[in-house]
Amino acid sequence: MKKVKLLQLIVLIFISGLIGYYFGINNVKVPGKTTTILTVVNKEAPAGLSLVDFSYTFWKCLGQS
Repeated sequence: MKKVKLLQLIVLIFISGLIGYYFGINNVKVPGKTTTILTVVNKEAPAGLSLVDFSYTFWKCLGQS
């Protein structure tokens, strides 16, 4: 009985994976869901961030509590 339930679970997971793969490959749209496409407008870092000092590590900061 325990082997039958395990086999059923494995088959269910396999079928779910196949359905998800099919939806992903065929770009199936779900009604009512909208997708947002994001684009990067400015790839340059802000001027104030150029002076960041990475020589002082987080670990040193923790040790000086």
